[in-house]
Amino acid sequence: MKKNKLLPLLLAAGLILGLTACSGGEQRGSSSSGEESSSQTADPTGQDSSAASQGEESTSRNDPVMAAPTTQDEVAEYFKQALLTGNLTGIQYITNYNGYEDWANVKFSDIEYQTIAQDFESARYSFTFHVQESGSSTFPLGSVKRIVSVGYPAYGDHLGVTMLYDEKSTYYELFPYDMEQPGYAAYSQVIQYVNFMNTREFATTAEIPADEVAEYAIIQLSQEYQGERGQFAVSEVNEMVGKLFGLTGFDASQSRFYNADEKVCELLGRGGNVVYTTTQTASYDTASGTYALDMTFYSDPLCTIKDRTVRYTLKQNGNTLQFVSAVQV
Repeated sequence: MKKNKLLPLLLAAGLILGLTACSGGEQRGSSSSGEESSSQTADPTGQDSSAASQGEESTSRNDPVMAAPTTQDEVAEYFKQALLTGNLTGIQYITNYNGYEDWANVKFSDIEYQTIAQDFESARYSFTFHVQESGSSTFPLGSVKRIVSVGYPAYGDHLGVTMLYDEKSTYYELFPYDMEQPGYAAYSQVIQYVNFMNTREFATTAEIPADEVAEYAIIQLSQEYQGERGQFAVSEVNEMVGKLFGLTGFDASQSRFYNADEKVCELLGRGGNVVYTTTQTASYDTASGTYALDMTFYSDPLCTIKDRTVRYTLKQNGNTLQFVSAVQV
């Protein structure tokens, strides 16, 4: 009997590039560990009783009440006023993140902004922060120009700030649907892998656990058939493993995705991860036919608290980009 347990996963696959954090209005997010996560944020009424992002309870504050914004322009103004007044509860609410305590202590002489682009889902604004006193690396002293993106954060239930970045930035996450960017295929392969699997590093693909290799191969096969197939022969999975990871002698029947009763491999069904990343344009070495792509992981949704940078190396293998390594740099 043909079974299809893939619907939730395949729906996520279709939206995968829209779920990675640090993309303005084109949401993205996860902890750098690559595990599933969700954010709880302070209530805009000023009564902060939510859990902090690191699992600790936030300190109770008596911040002034700020009315919850309902439009993109209201979000931009809310963000400005929360920063000007040092309203931590408001900052956490509008960023959908229970952190950024140092932002509440920054002193601004003024904050100016103007609209750059706006549609029914998201908006981008050019902000100039005039900083007088600061202990935050996000807001150094002087006049700081940043692009602020507004939209719905990943897994968020209200409009908020989804991106804060330098106007000279060029990483893929700023325009995650622009497939004309150089090296976009390499970025697409890597971001899909970390969103579905994890952010584990590996010197060679032989270090990746067999179950992970099998699962990702089945995901790729499912996408090739646009979700119309839910089961695959062991030989199909083994072949895909060879294409994606360069592994020979792999036996998918030894993975937990093997259905011994029906003698096929099938996904068990689960959600993806949310990762906060910025990724510089991939470099390509014509002599070896390899791409090198540096992806930086962050612990916060606005990508201001850096965790580490991992260099993913991939090589062209027919019409497939094959993983070679993922090492910290």
